[in-house]
Amino acid sequence: MIKEFKKLINDSNCVFNWECVGLEGLDIEMNNSIDFFKKNKLVFITHSIQKSWWENFVSQIENQNSTGVIIVDHLPYDWHRPRGCVVIDNLHSLVSRNLDSWLSCKKFLLPVQFKRKVEKIEFSFFSACGGGDKSRLIFSRLLELLAIADRALISRAEVKELCLSMETDFWTLNSSLSVSATTRRFDDQPKLKKMVHDYDPKEHNDVIGSIQKCHFALSMDNCFSWEDANGAMTEKMFYPFLTGVPCIWLANDHKKDLLQHWGFQDSSDGLFVRSPGDLYGWAAAISLLERLVMDSPASQSWQDAQGERVYKNYNSLWLLNDHLHNQQWQSWQKVKNIV
Repeated sequence: MIKEFKKLINDSNCVFNWECVGLEGLDIEMNNSIDFFKKNKLVFITHSIQKSWWENFVSQIENQNSTGVIIVDHLPYDWHRPRGCVVIDNLHSLVSRNLDSWLSCKKFLLPVQFKRKVEKIEFSFFSACGGGDKSRLIFSRLLELLAIADRALISRAEVKELCLSMETDFWTLNSSLSVSATTRRFDDQPKLKKMVHDYDPKEHNDVIGSIQKCHFALSMDNCFSWEDANGAMTEKMFYPFLTGVPCIWLANDHKKDLLQHWGFQDSSDGLFVRSPGDLYGWAAAISLLERLVMDSPASQSWQDAQGERVYKNYNSLWLLNDHLHNQQWQSWQKVKNIV
């Protein structure tokens, strides 16, 4: 992220994350962000936001005739912008910060292999999630309960009793989802560490090396099942691009469209064209691909067919860093004399 925005965000305490507080804390966090904006004429709404939340926020801003600079990581083009305000709608702060981190230690990162031999690949797929987003945690547990993840490499936060359940429970799995489960870690580290914003190449290589042990990776971003959310993304969508490993995007249409616009490709080949909220459908599709890469004679052919895609993804990753910096610089020209 360009230094001007980084300094503005760090110095002004203007950051509000509606996603992380959950529905029970949303009203308070939104009211806090509105109050801050009225007083300081500046606010940064980071991470994922749902369209209904944004409409509520905009309505209150306009009703109170508040004006100033509103920064968000991403807004779809058809979402309303509040009148009288300057809106920076494409900062992509988390992605940009991680790209900066990866670029700073690029020469120390594990090398990428675009032609991989399947007999040397140990696990079916890679999946990682913390405990902050229940939709990802539910899906991770669903793959475990259905034995789809038996040959996968998974990191998952601890599941506390009665924490998880699905709204639609066709297979009566909620009784099992609600049972507590200990932390699952993709390596032998005793503590689940974050994979973000760390400039230590060893920390990155721990993740890269683990993903490279798998046939493919699940790019399962925060709140992936929110169909009406914006296109804000985290590093979880981008780590597979850094590793040279095929990936499957579990994301809404806004995120998929952005990734394709930036030049990235996933390896779904039409198999995963479904609603992000269809957890059973996603599990069935991943199970099919898991069997293909682990048990089918077509495993090597499938892996070979991904080579060009992962090569393009790897190159697009570094091009994106310059693209985002240029985008941020253009946005800065709109606000530098205001903030």
